Amino acid sequence: MNYKLSSSKKAEKDIEKAIEWYADINKVLAIRFYNDLIKTKKQIQQNPKAFQIRYSEIRIAFLYKFPFGLHFRIIEDKVFHIVLILAKRLSRALL
Repeated sequence: MNYKLSSSKKAEKDIEKAIEWYADINKVLAIRFYNDLIKTKKQIQQNPKAFQIRYSEIRIAFLYKFPFGLHFRIIEDKVFHIVLILAKRLSRALL
């Protein structure tokens, strides 16, 4: 069963910023980031429960090749993408 995935405005803004940052370095790198993001989103849509709950019913799916985590919540048959966080920031926040 594929879940419907929707993103918050904050998450969309986070994604735009990350793509712009990688594009400033190298356009090919930005494309690779975007493709990795899409791959991760597809995996979430196919099986969101495969990702463990980390805090307050929030699950995190880490991108495969880039140091970002997609934070999301499952509500019935929908997945709500809340925020995209750089993994280094996440580790500092947990300390």
